[in-house]
Amino acid sequence: MTPVSWAVIGCGRFAQARMLPALAASPLAAPHTLVGRDADRLRPVAERFGAARVADDLAEAAADPEVEAIYIATPVFRHASDIRICLQAGKAVLCEKPLALDLSEAEALRRDVLDSGLLFMEGYMLRFHGAHLLAKEIIATGKLGQLTYGEFDASFWYPPAGVWRQRWDQGGGGGLMDVGSHAIHLVESLVGPVVSVQALTGSQVHEYEVDDGATLLLHVRPDVHVVVRAAFNARPGRSHWRIAGTLGELTATGTIGQSPDGLLSGRLVNPESGDPTPCEHEYAYDHVNTYQAMLEAFCRTLRQGRPRCVNHIDESVSVIRVIDAAYRSSREGRRIDLAT
Repeated sequence: MTPVSWAVIGCGRFAQARMLPALAASPLAAPHTLVGRDADRLRPVAERFGAARVADDLAEAAADPEVEAIYIATPVFRHASDIRICLQAGKAVLCEKPLALDLSEAEALRRDVLDSGLLFMEGYMLRFHGAHLLAKEIIATGKLGQLTYGEFDASFWYPPAGVWRQRWDQGGGGGLMDVGSHAIHLVESLVGPVVSVQALTGSQVHEYEVDDGATLLLHVRPDVHVVVRAAFNARPGRSHWRIAGTLGELTATGTIGQSPDGLLSGRLVNPESGDPTPCEHEYAYDHVNTYQAMLEAFCRTLRQGRPRCVNHIDESVSVIRVIDAAYRSSREGRRIDLAT
């Protein structure tokens, strides 16, 4: 397979730590152009990761016929304009999460993506974590029985720093929008679609305008109760989830994050044995670079000519819909039912 030629916009610390190394390491991808406000400062970065060009204008980079796909790692408030520039140039797009500042912007982007017919994927790399891939297989076999309950905790320490993630107009929210979007996407990937939300959100510890703590009670189809905690006020941080059913439960620790590591364990009852005592399991799984796995899934889909892929735009909008409902629920003090 011929490597896909990429441009990257938003080449800050995150991209340099995660996606640019994945692009440089993957046999399916090739970094071509790095885009930023100061092209001169980008030249050493381009040299380090093997990109041929630097540019200070996204439209210019997107117009380059040698560029096939564009990775967007700019702040959330720039996603809509950056995505549209790429689509108008006929380029496939891999955009960091969350998709948009709010639900109306997300729905408008969905229309633009579907109208374009181009490949679009959002950067929910946790779907590709080895523990999550294995957990999905275990759940699909019915070994947990009927799913009844789940809990997902993505909580970290993020004190006031005057950055876009701590502003409504630039990040669309706080801990819920940032790390909570990962947790919600994981809920819908492993458990099922969310049908109602009740939530508490607020600034519990830090004095910034967005939420530093959010707790959600989700009703997930067909009838699973799931608690999600997403916070910027936890020290030490917490990264774990548990999914329970009528025959047992799975627990993962340290898998909601940027590392491929963590622990996946289970307590399962064998209904055929007649023994109600659960068996303890600790599962081995492939520790893969989740960013490279996501990137390569994108490249394979692009080369196969299929516009639909995992982390589809509909999933992106669904996550924003749940987050929008959570903020409304917290403001109004009531459960919010989602449109089906």
